[in-house]
Amino acid sequence: GGDDKVKVALQVFSGPTTWDQYRSCIGAPGSAAPDMEGDCRIAWIKHLTNNTLEVATMVTDLKFPEATTMTSVALASAEAELINGREDASSVVLVITDGKPMSHERTVAAATSLKEKARIVWVPVGPGAPVELVEELASLPKHENVIQIDDLKKLAWPYFVNKIIAAACPVLEPVAAPTEAPMVAPTKK
Repeated sequence: GGDDKVKVALQVFSGPTTWDQYRSCIGAPGSAAPDMEGDCRIAWIKHLTNNTLEVATMVTDLKFPEATTMTSVALASAEAELINGREDASSVVLVITDGKPMSHERTVAAATSLKEKARIVWVPVGPGAPVELVEELASLPKHENVIQIDDLKKLAWPYFVNKIIAAACPVLEPVAAPTEAPMVAPTKK
């Protein structure tokens, strides 16, 4: 939980449910400034932190956001978050999505911009996931940066969790096994 070499952040995104909200979220001329959580349904659960255990625990409590999919703004927000990362770190953005983005063009532009700063690992989940688009947007090599899962329930399976971890962290340092206290036989007095 507190390795200062690794920082993680957690964002949950879906998208707006009205066209006025959409225009606000994309910053259309004449639109009001968006409420990112209320209008765009993009929320930072935790900004970059080295408390990886805390963030992992938060994932289990997340509620599945059922709305549209504003991937472009979520990617731009993730790119902005990277400013809080370490300069010497290789940044990785893991995107788990189950739906087609509201704007293909804006999503391509946001992913292209983000790939200049980070490797993007995509996890398209379920039958509505935009697999072809994800394969277009993933960092190279594609086979290492796209992990397709056919059912949301399988996302928590150890097989897929391990694949995601291996993709996001290809070089892992072994963790030393905890040492046990030596057995001491009670002495008689």
